Amino acid sequence: MIDMTVTPRRRRFGWLAPFVVALVVAGCGAPATPTATAPTVSTTLPADAATGVAVGSDIIVTFSRAMNPVTTAAALSSEPAAACSFSWNAAGTVLTCRPAADLQADTVYAFTIAASATAADGAALASATTFSFTTASGDVDPTAPTVADTLPEDAASNVSIGSQISVTFSQAMDTATTEAAFSVVPAVSCGFGWNPANTILTCTPDSELLADTVYVVTIAASATDATSKPLDQSVSFTFTTGAAITESCVVGSSVFGSCRFGP
Repeated sequence: MIDMTVTPRRRRFGWLAPFVVALVVAGCGAPATPTATAPTVSTTLPADAATGVAVGSDIIVTFSRAMNPVTTAAALSSEPAAACSFSWNAAGTVLTCRPAADLQADTVYAFTIAASATAADGAALASATTFSFTTASGDVDPTAPTVADTLPEDAASNVSIGSQISVTFSQAMDTATTEAAFSVVPAVSCGFGWNPANTILTCTPDSELLADTVYVVTIAASATDATSKPLDQSVSFTFTTGAAITESCVVGSSVFGSCRFGP
C-alpha cells in the first residue's frame, strides 16, 4: 500500500527555527551610545576684528557647553604670546584669560582655541577657532576722557541679580554717544540715567540679571566727552552674579516659600 500522508510544511522547515532565533537575538543588542554634541565657541571678548582694545583687557571666551578646564586652557594660544592666568564661571562655559602684563600697544593679537579643547564629557571642540583684535595706541591724549570707576567693580563676584551697572568718567560726557558705546554680554536691556554733571552713567536693567552668570560690560572708544573728544581707549570690566533671591516667610516656627500680604 502506498502511504499518502502529507508532511506538514512547518515540520519540513522546522530545522530553520534555531537560525532565525539567533539572527533576531543578534539584531536586538544594546542600543548604540549616542554621539555627544561637539562644543563650539559662542562669543569672544574682544570680538573678532575689534580695534582700539585697551592694553589691560581680559580675553574672554564663551562656549556652547560646559568645558574641561584643563584641556581647554591648554588649547588656548596667542600670537604674539600672552602669558595669562585662567578662571572659569560656575557653569564651566566661560573662560577668562587675564594677561600677566599689559598687552602691547597698537598690536594685532590673534588668539586660537585648538580642536584639542574638550567638553566636560570628553567631546572635542567642533573645530579650531581663531579671533583677532588690535590694541589701542600707546599715545594717549592726556585730555581725553577716561573711565574712572565702575560698579560693580571689575572681577566682582556674588553680585546681586537686582543690581544696577554704573560707569564713572573723568569728565562730562556726551550722553548719546556714550550710551551707544555701552554694551553688556550677555545682553541686558536697560534704561539709562545720568548725574547732573554727566560724569556717571547708570544702567538700570529692565529685569533681574541672570543668576550665577559672568557679565562683561564694555564702553567702546566711540564714546565722546562734551567737547566731542573720544574716550582714550575702549574699556571692559566683568562681574559674576550670585544665586537667585528666594523670598521666604517665617510664621511661628514654620517657613514658607513666598510671602504675600493683603488680598
